[in-house]
Amino acid sequence: MSSGPLENRARSARSQLILIALGLLLPAFAYSGFLIANFASAERVRYRQQVLDVARRTAAAVDRELAKDRQVVQVLATSPYLREGQLQKFYEQAAAAKRIIKAEIFVKDETGQHLVNTRFKWGESLPAALTLADRHALQTGETTTSDLFTSATANIPVIGMSTPSRLTGDKIGLVVLGLTPERMLEVLRLQLLPGEWTATIIDGNDTIIARSRLHEQFVGKIATANWRQNAKGIEGQWSGSSLERTPVISAYVRSQQASSWRIAVGIPQATLEAPLRRSLMSLVLLGLAMLAGALLTAGWYARRLTRGLSRLADDARLIGAGQMLSASPASIREIDAVTQALAKASVDLDERSKALQLNEQRLRLALEAGKMGAWDWDLTTGEVMLDEFGCKLWNVDPKPMPRQVGEFFPLVDSRDVQTLKSTLAQVIERRQSYHHDFRVRHGNGEVRWLTGRGLLLGDADGKPARMIGMNFDITESKRVDERQKLLVRELDHRVKNTLASVVTIIQRSREGATSIDDLMRAIEDRIQALAQAHSLLSRSGWKGVALAELIKGELEPYATAANASLEGPGIVLAPEATEVVTMVLHELVTNAGKYGALSTPGGRVSIRWDRCSGSPPSLLKMEWTETGGPPAGKPGSGYGLNVIRELIPYELKGTVNLEFRPEGAFCRITIPLGRAEAALQ
Repeated sequence: MSSGPLENRARSARSQLILIALGLLLPAFAYSGFLIANFASAERVRYRQQVLDVARRTAAAVDRELAKDRQVVQVLATSPYLREGQLQKFYEQAAAAKRIIKAEIFVKDETGQHLVNTRFKWGESLPAALTLADRHALQTGETTTSDLFTSATANIPVIGMSTPSRLTGDKIGLVVLGLTPERMLEVLRLQLLPGEWTATIIDGNDTIIARSRLHEQFVGKIATANWRQNAKGIEGQWSGSSLERTPVISAYVRSQQASSWRIAVGIPQATLEAPLRRSLMSLVLLGLAMLAGALLTAGWYARRLTRGLSRLADDARLIGAGQMLSASPASIREIDAVTQALAKASVDLDERSKALQLNEQRLRLALEAGKMGAWDWDLTTGEVMLDEFGCKLWNVDPKPMPRQVGEFFPLVDSRDVQTLKSTLAQVIERRQSYHHDFRVRHGNGEVRWLTGRGLLLGDADGKPARMIGMNFDITESKRVDERQKLLVRELDHRVKNTLASVVTIIQRSREGATSIDDLMRAIEDRIQALAQAHSLLSRSGWKGVALAELIKGELEPYATAANASLEGPGIVLAPEATEVVTMVLHELVTNAGKYGALSTPGGRVSIRWDRCSGSPPSLLKMEWTETGGPPAGKPGSGYGLNVIRELIPYELKGTVNLEFRPEGAFCRITIPLGRAEAALQ
């Protein structure tokens, strides 16, 4: 080949490569710009959603803080000191609570006269005032949170949380918490927002209660006009300006605890736009660099490509003439790959034919292993062809085959046959893919679950002519689903029972509680005892818990080898009995630890249990005996004693005999074994 034609071919190839490079790069840049624009739009949407999510999270934190304050003021409102007129004792109780919750506590009568005010010393002259929130609480009987107002006594901005309370002589009054904006500011700061983000709490009068940035400057100020125009619903988003006149993207969420309050979060628009501008600039610079590199590379590559293509054309002519090629390497990897492929073409064709036969055998094995059968349905003639394993799934003889589709419907379970027919008709009418589960009955009465998947094929006019597909045996999967549903129902039942027990504990623990701390400790101890029983049951797979293990667990905080003895046969309590016995043992141990044998070094507790046979029913008898402790006093009537005396008769139809003897407490418990002992396999 002469150098002239080769140079002309090289120049042509170079020009073509440059045009190809430009044709590829320019649309790529245009598309990249389009993607960046879409990315910018998506990022704006994402930031808006993120701002709304942060606003929801912050509102939830504010609601949690208000909910805690609501619980405190409602507990204070139930103080017996108010009903008994012992206001000085309530003042002492409120002063102690003030140090914990960091909020002033007031008691007002219906006229607004302060009866108790922790901002003043006891006995000082107290003011009189009724806020809108106070009046709402008196009218509705509900705990009400006020908007921000200036305290008449302290001359500072405050928030009031008022709840009705019954005073001496069935008079109605109010217990009020005086919360400062700084309490709310601390909630905002705990959200750890980025420095340029701003979170704000705004009341129903559009007055700022707290602000994560420049709080002192803006507390008590009115929100911006665009805030007042946009923040009227439950939650929302908008673009506007902040109090610092900075363009922002904002979102707000209305508080669930204080319905007039709204919590807003804003992010400066400049923070959103900066990453997008950097991305656009990077794309421009990268595009220019890639364009220059593509033009230089195209010229160099064109000559190499021309030589390789000329050689490839010669090789193709040789193959067309039936000659074998020598697999000599080429300078360009792609052309070399084509050359090698052409040299091996005849050999590869033979190898692929053999591989196809082997793959067919492997496919058959895979279908059998996966319990899958193939079928082919001719919609014109109604004939269905099944493969060997498909016949096994349907329990039909492979001969004769094909069969009419109507021969298969009688094999389908009567509960599913009409649904199967309508599903197939709908698939054909709408030209959809087929996927349906149904049951088939074998000749021996066995029912198997099959799932069918199919694909419609059209004729030359595009009308449905055939459907091909697979059947899978999913019987075991269906059985697993049924077992799972049973387990979920059982779990739901147990969770409901547990929650009911927790609610009862919380409600009844108030009996005899002398303070909030005492109440919280009692609730915590009883729920912990219930949790320990559940932990033991969980380790046993909810089959039951050994009675000895249960007793040791309850005695562990108090008992030693010297002050406690356990004696009895191996008995495994049923799950229902485990929870009940745990609660009773917890109250016995707690009573002994506070007032009985386990409260002194010389005290001793003996626990013995046994099965008692005889006239039905057989019983589990357990005796708790305390000795060496303080003399037993007159028994009270608190929740703990009610649990000991009443829970086992109510839940397990047993009996409880609780005595407070001079030498210590004694308790005999009997439970029918049918209710107490687990039925282990």
